[in-house]
Amino acid sequence: MAESRQDARADGNGNVVVQIVGAGNAVTIAGAERLILRDYRKLAEVKVDAAQAGQPGWTATGRRETGILYPHNLESLPLQGRETLLNGLKAWLRAETKVSVHVLIGGGGRGKTRLAAELAAWARDAGWTAGFAARDDLDRFRQAGFRTRWEAPTLAVVDYAAAKSVEIKAWLRALAQESDGDGRFPLRLLLLERQGGEGYAWWREVFGGAGVEGDAVRDLLAVGAPATVGVIDNARDRHAVFAAAFAQASDKAAPAPSPALDEVLARASLGGEPLFLAMFGLIAARQGLEAAKALPADRIALDLAGQELERIGRIWESHGLPVGRDRPLHRHLAALATLSEGLSETDTHAAVQRECDATHRSIPAGGTEA
Repeated sequence: MAESRQDARADGNGNVVVQIVGAGNAVTIAGAERLILRDYRKLAEVKVDAAQAGQPGWTATGRRETGILYPHNLESLPLQGRETLLNGLKAWLRAETKVSVHVLIGGGGRGKTRLAAELAAWARDAGWTAGFAARDDLDRFRQAGFRTRWEAPTLAVVDYAAAKSVEIKAWLRALAQESDGDGRFPLRLLLLERQGGEGYAWWREVFGGAGVEGDAVRDLLAVGAPATVGVIDNARDRHAVFAAAFAQASDKAAPAPSPALDEVLARASLGGEPLFLAMFGLIAARQGLEAAKALPADRIALDLAGQELERIGRIWESHGLPVGRDRPLHRHLAALATLSEGLSETDTHAAVQRECDATHRSIPAGGTEA
């Protein structure tokens, strides 16, 4: 297949914010360091593989269970119970402010990433450059001085903000100092984190600076920030999330809503956590509703995690790789990739080398490939 190449020119000083779709792509802009805003829609596509139906980690319909739950998958599980928050974020995008920072906080599984992905998709449809800024990309951008140039309305989403507080702090200080930036279009930064506000260290790191510079950064904060993403607090929306997951996993209609079922859903989802509602739907489709009812919330999560690890283990073994009884390497690498928000092959080899150095272990002859 012939290589497809596109070239573009950006004149002037400073960095350029670019949107790139898919994986395995690269953008080079002469004389500038670029910040990639990642759009994970292609990675989020859940394709049906009939040959895998019913295998560990797969539904009876041949869909990957984790694919259905993936927060960038906007198709399998329609957004429920977040209309007010989403409309507020859309209004924030449309505001006349040139540069603005908003923050969403909420526990794991509340749907912060999903809400941000929904907002980014809406923004792209409206002509914005919009996507997620990964940590490595932010770090390279920081090393280049965070001089920002944007040539369209731009939304940059930063997930796990606490882990990227140094980079965010540097970027916001650079933006606060740039009075001569491109004033034609708005720039919006949306930060996602489980906890936030003045009582948290990462918040103080980013927004707690003293003096004129600190005031200038705080002036970038949107009115009402941070906004809290709460549990789904009504029976209709709880059932809708459960039913969508159940249908994806079985191609059958979910049990009809009822007060008794909502009591089960509220308990199994810790009061309305959307991720737990969806996981309960997957397990109810696989094991039956009565069996799923018997599982406490933590067992629901562990059941699905165990299925996914078994799926990864089968792939591992299919390539002739050994599976140890104690601390299986494939599980260790899966955890590493998850905590790192994904790893390329090159980054994986480098991470293995760093871990071996830190734990004083040697790599077998043949390098990390072995």
